[in-house]
Amino acid sequence: MMALSNEKGQDRENGPKKIVIGKLAVDPIFLLIFLFFTACSLLLFFILWLAG
Repeated sequence: MMALSNEKGQDRENGPKKIVIGKLAVDPIFLLIFLFFTACSLLLFFILWLAG
């Protein structure tokens, strides 16, 4: 049983690293995708505002 608990501990340490924002742990890939789409939508709204 001790070997199983050690393997699980190693899996947690070698798993994907998460960025902690306050109490929220965020996956870095999700954060990059979210920021990319947010920037694109803000740029689109800005261009539409200039054209209007």
